[in-house]
Amino acid sequence: YDWDYVTAVRFLRERYLENLDVSIPKVISRSKKNSVVKILEVKEVSNPALLKYLRKRRIRKVPKWLREIYWEIRGKKYFGVGVRTAGGTYSVRNPFGKWTLCSSESDRHSYSLIEKGRKVLAIFEGLFDALTWEQLGFEETDILILNSTVNVKKVDDVIVRYRILILGLDNDKAGSLARREIENSFNGRIYRLEFLSKDLNESFCKGEEVSLKR
Repeated sequence: YDWDYVTAVRFLRERYLENLDVSIPKVISRSKKNSVVKILEVKEVSNPALLKYLRKRRIRKVPKWLREIYWEIRGKKYFGVGVRTAGGTYSVRNPFGKWTLCSSESDRHSYSLIEKGRKVLAIFEGLFDALTWEQLGFEETDILILNSTVNVKKVDDVIVRYRILILGLDNDKAGSLARREIENSFNGRIYRLEFLSKDLNESFCKGEEVSLKR
């Protein structure tokens, strides 16, 4: 389902462990592991493997805010495409997974805001949905990427600055809850992107219709 760690664990606990008499092993926190992230390089996207990865997801227009990032964890080097978060970390994707490059668990969950000086804000859960919005060409907007629906509670101070909001959240339980929370607080200035599949990029890749409605 491409859920974040906290949502996945909560679902598994409620679904499968609620009525079972089991002992859950203690998990070593990320901050106590020897897994310090070292960012090696951040630059414009040019790596042929990453461009191929983007094209596979139908991303051909590469915006300037998308970065090519190289990092190292415990002596192993990785690279991917990503966006800087409000916490100063990077949310990164490549064909093999999704990472938040941070040095401590407290830095892990943070949203990304791409500012272009607009009064309209388009809101998405993930990086590829935001990249898809750039391909669709509806309107030039500022962009808010939640990176996780748990961040919806942290963005009111950002959202309140905008006259119009465009919601492109996922068609699943987590997306619906986040959408409802934003609508409850900012009703009257909201437009919605409507699509059939689970998320915007999936619909875009399938060639399905995407519409913008009040």
